[in-house]
Amino acid sequence: MEFNGTLQDEDITPNGDAAPRSEAAIEDGIVTDGDSSKQDAKLPASAAAAHTDEQLVETMGGSETFVLMWQAKKPGLYARVTKKVDDKMKTYDVFVSAPVRVIGLVRDIHNTSWGRLISFTDMDGHEHSPIIKMEDLGRNGEKIIADLRSMGLFVLPDPTSLNRLIAYINNAIPEKDRRIRCTDKYGWHENVFVMPGHHIGTGEEEFLYQSSSAKLQAYSVKGTLDGWREHVALPCRGNSRLIFSVSMAFAAPLLNIAEIENGGFHLYGNSSIGKSTSLYLAASVIGNPDATIQKWNATINAMEATAKHYNDALLPMDEIGQSDPKQIGDTTYMLGNGSGKARADSRGEARKRASFRNLFLSNGEKTLSDHMGEIGKKVRVGQEVRLVDLPADPGAGLGLFETLHGFESGAKFADQLKRNTSEYHGTPFVAFIEAMVRRKDSLANEIHEYISRFCKGVILGDASGQVQRVATRFALIAFGGLMATQEGITGWEEADAGEAAVKCFQQWLEHRGGSGILEETKIINQVRAYFEQYGASRFVPCGYRDKTLTAMEQEFNINQRAGVRVEYNSDKDSCFFVFPEVFREVICAGYNPTSVAKLLAERGMLKKSSEGKLQCNFRIPGIGQKKIYYITSKILTDG
Repeated sequence: MEFNGTLQDEDITPNGDAAPRSEAAIEDGIVTDGDSSKQDAKLPASAAAAHTDEQLVETMGGSETFVLMWQAKKPGLYARVTKKVDDKMKTYDVFVSAPVRVIGLVRDIHNTSWGRLISFTDMDGHEHSPIIKMEDLGRNGEKIIADLRSMGLFVLPDPTSLNRLIAYINNAIPEKDRRIRCTDKYGWHENVFVMPGHHIGTGEEEFLYQSSSAKLQAYSVKGTLDGWREHVALPCRGNSRLIFSVSMAFAAPLLNIAEIENGGFHLYGNSSIGKSTSLYLAASVIGNPDATIQKWNATINAMEATAKHYNDALLPMDEIGQSDPKQIGDTTYMLGNGSGKARADSRGEARKRASFRNLFLSNGEKTLSDHMGEIGKKVRVGQEVRLVDLPADPGAGLGLFETLHGFESGAKFADQLKRNTSEYHGTPFVAFIEAMVRRKDSLANEIHEYISRFCKGVILGDASGQVQRVATRFALIAFGGLMATQEGITGWEEADAGEAAVKCFQQWLEHRGGSGILEETKIINQVRAYFEQYGASRFVPCGYRDKTLTAMEQEFNINQRAGVRVEYNSDKDSCFFVFPEVFREVICAGYNPTSVAKLLAERGMLKKSSEGKLQCNFRIPGIGQKKIYYITSKILTDG
C-alpha cells in the first residue's frame, strides 16, 4: 500500500467507521486541510508483511495512544484521540506521519549519550535508521523534524502533528525492549568487530556503529571474494612489496589480540615506479581504494580523526611530500602511539583522549628524514621506528615490481591492477574478520609463536631493541598474510607472505645501516661526515715531537678554523684536536655534546685525559694552553 502524501476524510477514522472531517478537528490541528505532498512514500513489502493491519504502540506515558497502520489505505502513524462531537464522545485515529518505528534504545560504552533508534522508509522506499538523542527530544523538536524530513519522512506540517511525532518517539517502548550499545569507533569491542552497517562476532550486547563521517564510504564492498582473489591477490605473487602491502591490511585487525603497538611503513623511491599501486592493492582489502586512501596533506587534528575512523584497520596514506614538514614528526608520534591530543570539554575538564589501533602504509619520493631535513629538522629515532622507511624498489630493474606476469611494462601492469581494485574490494576484510572470530580461542598463541620463529630467523647477533620492535611488526604482517592464505582468501602459497616480509626486512636493515642502536649509528655517521668533509680544510696541520705540538713550516690559510690536525702523535697515529665550541655547536648539532663524547670514547674514537675527563689540555701553537676534544683516527676508519 502506498501513501501519496494526500490526506482524505478516511484518514481520520481508520477504525472502519468513516467519518467526515469536522471543523473542530481541523481547528484543533487533528488534520490538515488539503494536499501537503504529491510524492509517494513506498512501504517495503517486508515491513508490511511483518505487521498486522493495526499495531497498537505501547508507551511509557503520555496522554495519547499511537497506532501504526500497515495495511490501511494510507499506511502511517496515527494518534488515537477521543473528542466530543455533537455531544457524543467519539474515537478518531488521526494521521501524523508515514510509518515510523522505535526499534531500540541506544547508549554509548559509558552508559551515557542515550537515544532512540527509529526506522522508516523514504518516499523512494529506502530505509533510514537514525538515532534521535534524548537530550534533543526535550529542546530541539523542530530540528529533529527538519532532519527527518530531510531524510524523506513525510510528516504533516501542522504543529499538533509535529508535537505528536516528537511525543511518540519519546514515549514509545521499543520492540522487545531492545537495547543497543552505540559507538563511533570502528573495530573491536571485546569479541565483536563493529563496522558500518553491521558487526561480526558474538557478545553479550548488540553494537551499532554510528558516525556521520564521509569516510564511511571507504568501507564499501564490490564484487566477489573469488573475483578479488583472481584479479587482485594472485597478481601480487612474485612481488615482495605488493604481497607485503596487502598483508599489512590483514595484519591491522590483529594488533589488538597480538598486543603489539601501532606502526607504519613508508615506501620511498623515485616517481612513477609503482608506489601508489601498493596502496591501491592494500586498500582494496578494506573497501574502495579511491575512498580509502588518504592524503598526508592534513592537519594533525584531522589526521587524528582519520585514524580513529580506521581503528583496527590499515590506514593508507599517499605522498608524504605533501605533508607539512613542521608537523610530520608529531603526526608520526601520534599515529604510532595510538593516542590523540589532550583536550578540555566545555566545563574545562579533561576529555578522554581519542585512542586507536592502526597499521599505516605510506609512500613518497622522500624518506621521513629527507622531508623533515628540508626545513632543518632532524628526525628522531622514535619517529623512524614508528614509521619505517622501506625502499620501494627491490632491485629487480622493474621499479616496485619483480615480475610483471606477462605485461609489457610496469606501467601497464600497475594500471590494470588499479582498475581491478575498483571492481573488486571489501570482501577480503569481512572474510578475514569472520575467520578471526572462528579462531579466536587459539589465535593469540598462533601469533606469538609465529612472531618468535620469525624474529629468531631474521635477527642475527645482539640486535638493538629498536630492531627487535620493528622485526616484530614485520612478523605480524607476515602472519596476517599467512592467515589470509590459510583461510583461502588470497590464493597465495603459505610461504609467500613470510618470504616477502623477510626480503623487506633485510633490505630495510641494509638501508638502516645494521642492527645496532639507530641513534648511535646516526651520531657516529654525523661526526664522521664532518671530518671526512672538513678534516683537511678546517684543521691546522701540526707535528708532534717530544710531547710538543709544532706548527708545520709552510703557511696554511684556514677558514672557519675548527682545531688542529696532528700528523704524527705519540702513539704514531694521526688525530684531531677539536676546539670545544666547534665540537658542541657544529659537530654535535642536534645532540647532547656530553652524550656524543661518551659514545665516541666507548668506541675508541675519543681519547680521554689521564684523569679520565672527556676533554684534554694541550698547548696549541699560536694559541697556548687550551682544552680540546681528542678525536682519534678511528673516526675515519671504523664502521
